[in-house]
Amino acid sequence: MKTLTFLFAVAGLGLAPLVARADALDDLIAGLRSGAITGVDPDKRKAILDAANAEASETYRQGLVALYLWQIKASIADGEHHGGWPYRSFIIMDQYMRKALTAGLTKQFDEAPDSILAYALLCPALYAQDDALFARADTYLKENDAFLRQMQEENLEKYWRPWVKNVLDKEAAAKAAQAK
Repeated sequence: MKTLTFLFAVAGLGLAPLVARADALDDLIAGLRSGAITGVDPDKRKAILDAANAEASETYRQGLVALYLWQIKASIADGEHHGGWPYRSFIIMDQYMRKALTAGLTKQFDEAPDSILAYALLCPALYAQDDALFARADTYLKENDAFLRQMQEENLEKYWRPWVKNVLDKEAAAKAAQAK
């Protein structure tokens, strides 16, 4: 228990700089709060908000990617207990998180392709119905990692495709119902 508490404390300290760090939006709020700033040019305010949003959004995307990559690695290392992560993770089940995840994984794969990223891209590509992205990841595995390619073959038609099709059908039905 002490080890677990220690690990959580260390993890929390690692995030502290992200939380405590001041940015232009913090400076603007501090100035408004203290009265040092009484009015803000709307264009400047928009620029500050947009920059802070872009930074926060990138941090969010990186967090989704990091967590999903852990899930992918867990599914590879311990498929009996974690095998469903690639296609049933809460990250990939939510269509908005899924878009951010897919964009983040694709960006990392474009910058520095590797087998884990290629494997991790397979289910997001299925959900996005992006045949080109799926083919890129599949080809990478064929050429570079027979082990992960074999795992893909064992899971693709048995678990991944049927599950993804069911989820996408439900999403389409819900969208059609909302349109009525």
